[in-house]
Amino acid sequence: MKLGTRLARVLPVLLAGQALGQCDIYWPGIPDFDQRRGSGFSSTALPGNGAMFCVPTASMNCLAVIDSAGYNLIPGANAQNWYQQNPLYNSVTTNLDELGSDYMGTGADSGSSFSAGVDGLQDWIDDRNQGDRFNVCGFEHDGDAFPKVAWIYNHIKASHLTMFSFGRWYRDGDQLERSGGHALTAVGVFDACDPDEPQLHYRDPNSSDHLWQQSHFTLVTRTLYHRWFNMDGDLCQVYTFNETETGTEETPVKVIDSFRWIVPSVAIGSSPINPSAIRRTKIAALPTEPPGVIDINTPSAAIMIDSAYSFVDHTYLLGLASTPSQAAGIFRYDPVDNSFTRISTLNRNPDRVLVDRFGHLYVQLGSEVKKYKLVDDTPLLLASYLLPSSPGAWAYDDKTDTLVMLTSGLTRVSRLSRSLTFVGDTPLPAGMTMSGEGAAALHPITGRLWVTSSGSPAAYEIGFDAAGRTNIVSLATHAQFHAPRGLQFNGLGHMFAACDGSVRSFAIDANGRWAPVVGGAWNELPDRSMGRLMDMSRSRHNAQAIHSGPAWLDIDPIDEPIPDGIIDCTGDFNLDGAVDFFDYDDYVRCFEGRTCPRGRDADIDRDGSVDFFDYDTFVLGFEQGC
Repeated sequence: MKLGTRLARVLPVLLAGQALGQCDIYWPGIPDFDQRRGSGFSSTALPGNGAMFCVPTASMNCLAVIDSAGYNLIPGANAQNWYQQNPLYNSVTTNLDELGSDYMGTGADSGSSFSAGVDGLQDWIDDRNQGDRFNVCGFEHDGDAFPKVAWIYNHIKASHLTMFSFGRWYRDGDQLERSGGHALTAVGVFDACDPDEPQLHYRDPNSSDHLWQQSHFTLVTRTLYHRWFNMDGDLCQVYTFNETETGTEETPVKVIDSFRWIVPSVAIGSSPINPSAIRRTKIAALPTEPPGVIDINTPSAAIMIDSAYSFVDHTYLLGLASTPSQAAGIFRYDPVDNSFTRISTLNRNPDRVLVDRFGHLYVQLGSEVKKYKLVDDTPLLLASYLLPSSPGAWAYDDKTDTLVMLTSGLTRVSRLSRSLTFVGDTPLPAGMTMSGEGAAALHPITGRLWVTSSGSPAAYEIGFDAAGRTNIVSLATHAQFHAPRGLQFNGLGHMFAACDGSVRSFAIDANGRWAPVVGGAWNELPDRSMGRLMDMSRSRHNAQAIHSGPAWLDIDPIDEPIPDGIIDCTGDFNLDGAVDFFDYDDYVRCFEGRTCPRGRDADIDRDGSVDFFDYDTFVLGFEQGC
């Protein structure tokens, strides 16, 4: 069909956006690259024919989406239509080899560890100059908490490209123990509100036995089962792939036990003109939600005292002050639907909130620090500690798993372990100007503590000598670094602060001095104003040493069965595996603003609007078939 004919079909149709069905989400167009790649004819190969390359391949599916949005994350293999990528087969193979071998430690005989899957993917993005726009995060089960399908749903709905892994768990007496796993790319969730049997849609890198050419993209769908198991000594709720698996050598229990995702950079703080409104600034985003500023009023117009990003489920935990109509407390803010849920009532206003890399919540109430585990939004107190004086700033050190605080009127550095046991207390060096509202942050590369305050002329890099005494390692000063609040660093080591009500970023220039960043994602925003910079998304994961052994490598044995699935294509709008009249009729109904198939909307190109280009893209895909 010619473009003019397609245009004639489109003109009579009313344009209308569609909201996604509640609890159903599907992301069309995510690639499904094959991990199995051997040399033959004119093709290049992966080590071991790619048998262990499930983690890099699941990641490359996600990188391709960002690449197509214009960020060039797959050099030499750029494409707007990855369905037609066979001419780029060798280029994709070369990139897969580099991502796996050089960034994730993947080899012919060993897979990628969970932490390497997160850190390697972030390093890849950083090295391609997009680290200020995109962050890679991950969560693996930590004993009693396993990934929830609702978390995966929330990330996909927020346009976070999401990967997950299942582990193969084998029975040892009355326990299940993990031995290997497999990584996949999530593309949708149906019935996410059903806690017992939701459906997960995904791409499986092992969905083809072709070794010399790209197979058809395939959509795999599984009903998951919510079950209780003794997981290596802990009784846990988990999601499994099969209801009848017994954990024997022939039928291991396949449990979703980790997931990773790519988050467009976001900062959240208070509105510069309305202290009872949250200001959420998207530094970068995929086309479905372009960068920009959104202000959201808090419940009962409560003043937001502090905020912490709960990276695991993509929500924010807010400390809100009391109002005449509601008590102070901790609220969960979900940016997917801008909803608020109270999770705790407090008898006084909280001073600070913080979330560690394991998802635990810390609340400061005067000189007391409390730590909670959140179970379905019910806070369970794990520990508390009463300090000699109230902290004036704090940060969580992911490398040492300690809570670092400025105490005694911003004159001392105090540390508590993650279990809230005392670690140490040291005076800050003399000669520092610290007054007003304090701030503390850990540099992601050096691991050193940086401190400042709203009355400081500089940010101070703090070191510790062999005797544990503090010293000033360096200063960050600039005319624009004035009245700083909410000190932060991104993964590239750039320093951020809300200075005079505007978020500014600084980096070390060619002369070795801190200076405003030239260009970059922040400077592309027309509005960088913020009352206080509370929290900024960053790369984070909860990898633990106990999971570093061979059993925790996400490996894909050569005998992993190829899953059943349906060929994926643009024309199959209702996801039934066939392109026919029902797809065309379903799309027209959806485009006109009537009903849509589950998880679908008419925004085929996912640019945030429904228009002629979507209709034209669908018709072209319909004509091509699968």
